Amino acid sequence: MPPRSAIPRTPATGIGPLSSQDAQKHLKEQIARAVEHGETATELGEPVPDHGWFVQPTLLTDITPDNPIFQEELFGPTPAIYKFSDADEVIALANDSDFGLASSVYSVALIVLAA
Repeated sequence: MPPRSAIPRTPATGIGPLSSQDAQKHLKEQIARAVEHGETATELGEPVPDHGWFVQPTLLTDITPDNPIFQEELFGPTPAIYKFSDADEVIALANDSDFGLASSVYSVALIVLAA
C-alpha cells in the first residue's frame, strides 16, 4: 500500500506537504522541465489533496546527463532513477555534480557493492 498523503500529525500519514507554496511551485516546475527535456515522470500512489502544499509522489526515469534536472536537487517525494553500464560510469555520473549530499547504490551483485 503506498504512503498516504495527509496532515503530518495524523498517524496514518506517510507523505506530508512541502514546506511552503514556493517549494511546491518550484518542485512542480522542476518536474515539468525534466519532462520537457525527455525524462519520464510517473505519478505514484493515491492522489494528494488539492489543498495545501502537496506534490504527487513522482518517479523520474530516463534521465540523461544533459537534462538540466541532472544538476538540480529535488526537495520532495520525487526519486530520480539513473541508469548506467558499469561501475566506472556510475562513479563518473556521481562525481559530475555540484552537490555531495548522499547517494544510494543497489545491486544484486555483492562484489559490485564491495568495490
